[in-house]
Amino acid sequence: MNVAARIAVFALPVIGLGALWGLSDYESRKGTQWDVAIEGYDPRDLLRGHYVEFTYDWDVHGDAAELQDEFGFREQVDRFCLTGSPPGPPVINEINGDISACDYPVEADWSGVYGDEGLMRGRLYVGQDRAREIERAMFEQDMRAIVRVRLGENRRLTPLDISFRPLTAEEQAERDARLADLPDMELPAE
Repeated sequence: MNVAARIAVFALPVIGLGALWGLSDYESRKGTQWDVAIEGYDPRDLLRGHYVEFTYDWDVHGDAAELQDEFGFREQVDRFCLTGSPPGPPVINEINGDISACDYPVEADWSGVYGDEGLMRGRLYVGQDRAREIERAMFEQDMRAIVRVRLGENRRLTPLDISFRPLTAEEQAERDARLADLPDMELPAE
């Protein structure tokens, strides 16, 4: 076997693997980015370069609102249609119905970490350099967490980043009303 053939035997697999990696990276960067409000993250879970787990706080309107109560969706959600102008905030108008005419269809990733709850819950890896910043912001009660997600051509959501903004007056009033509706908690007598 001559030298050129030996080099080709070793180089072609490396070149092929590099091409596949490049294509995969290119495909993963395509899609539409949306800013989605989140809730349900635990500020007591101190971040040390770990995953932030959260619940999406989708804005649901129309017929889809009938499927939602104060605790979330009353039935399993396999797919829905986002409407609005990216980056949002997105609005859901159709759930589990025909989304063929939808400009921004979203489907659950059954092979993902959350399986059938993948459209309701998400997680984002945060490196240690950002962990302290995010940790401090999570303790602020008057801040709203926003996750930037990418809706890929495969109709799957990929969390990209997390940011915080002050609550609007409407959001503060809604939060205060929910807190006022909670029953008073009494400590047991010793």
